[in-house]
Amino acid sequence: MNRTQVSKGLGLVLLLLLALPHGGSAQATGAVTYWTYFTDKWDLEQKFLADFKKARPNITVQAQLIPPDQLQQKTVTAFASKTAPDLWNTAPTFYYEFVQRGDLENLTPYITRDKTGLGTFFPNILTDLAVPPGSGNYYALPRNYVVSLLYYNKNAFDKAGIGYPDASWDWNKLLDVAKRLTIRNADGTVAQFGFVSSPWHTMLDPLILANGGRVLSDDQKSCRLTDPAAVKTIQFMVDMIQRDKVSPNPTQLKEYIVESPDAFKAGKVAMFITGSWAITSMREIKSFDWDVAMVPKGSAKRVIYGGPDTIVMSSSTKNKSGAWELLKYLTMQTPVSWYAAGMGLVPSVQKTATAKEWLSSTPPAHTQVMLDSATFMVGGFTPHWLEWQTAKRNTLNEAFFGQKPVAAAAKEACAAIDKILQAK
Repeated sequence: MNRTQVSKGLGLVLLLLLALPHGGSAQATGAVTYWTYFTDKWDLEQKFLADFKKARPNITVQAQLIPPDQLQQKTVTAFASKTAPDLWNTAPTFYYEFVQRGDLENLTPYITRDKTGLGTFFPNILTDLAVPPGSGNYYALPRNYVVSLLYYNKNAFDKAGIGYPDASWDWNKLLDVAKRLTIRNADGTVAQFGFVSSPWHTMLDPLILANGGRVLSDDQKSCRLTDPAAVKTIQFMVDMIQRDKVSPNPTQLKEYIVESPDAFKAGKVAMFITGSWAITSMREIKSFDWDVAMVPKGSAKRVIYGGPDTIVMSSSTKNKSGAWELLKYLTMQTPVSWYAAGMGLVPSVQKTATAKEWLSSTPPAHTQVMLDSATFMVGGFTPHWLEWQTAKRNTLNEAFFGQKPVAAAAKEACAAIDKILQAK
């Protein structure tokens, strides 16, 4: 980097710092609007915000609960009508699009000014929030993260005399156990499948990476699903359905959505991979005991899907000081009880995540797995992530359904994904 570049960089930082409200956080006053989608934690959220009001009586929080399937569109509409909230929850699936449109305030100057200790968070969680990647520029702070887990039916394992999954498992071990856990009736129908295989991002994408392949190019501008390592991985997952028959095909278990935990909850499937967000639903199970383990490692390394839920600030907010104070409070001071209620959302603050109250909230018995998995967590998020992921899943489904060879489906998937990435 030459002197001119250094001078420009220092000048930019100075301009950003000068743009901050004078007087810092001590003088923060006024109203702050905040939208959240955590419907199951709304009562706890209101109590937590009441505590904030006691600590900061000069700041009034106007909080609103928005259903999770409506918040994204409602926020986009609010920006169009210049009525956007000051703060809101967003998932990494939408974060980059907000940044790309210029909707979010760059938090780095605030972090620098207040010497906000980012070391309080799990390091891997922050990786997905730096824009550009590795830049140290953050437009959000994490409140929690979610991570994929291997859910398993302990009763099914006990009946088969098989040891429970642990961190030593790889995907070949999972396949071997899935074969032993698949139980067929006398007429050939399946009473219990060993596993559920699908092209969903919670399972397929990290396995491609774990096997040394790539889903997208390093610059995230083109699809790499036609590379040999990716094709081999997709074939492995398809074979679970079409060759090994340890996973249901679309004509089996028709009463269940394959990607939902319902078949597992009904005892029709012995092992299932999905996000930690499913724990609340899994706790409804009364007919058998269950637990979680780390997602198995691939042939090259271990990669597990996951990412943070964040709090972001509107770039158009009129009360930057008040919004920043509430943002810090929500992301760094949320009590353990907020996370322990329902589980599934892992505290992003390391001290909170290792608190006994959270770790001892069961089931699952092995809550620690969610913390151990953070080291291997990769989200793979990009602008328009949801759009190209949907295209990927729809085209690869033809291979998983046995309607098209894997190589042909991967080629079609890349054509669809490239069209989306290059159009944006």
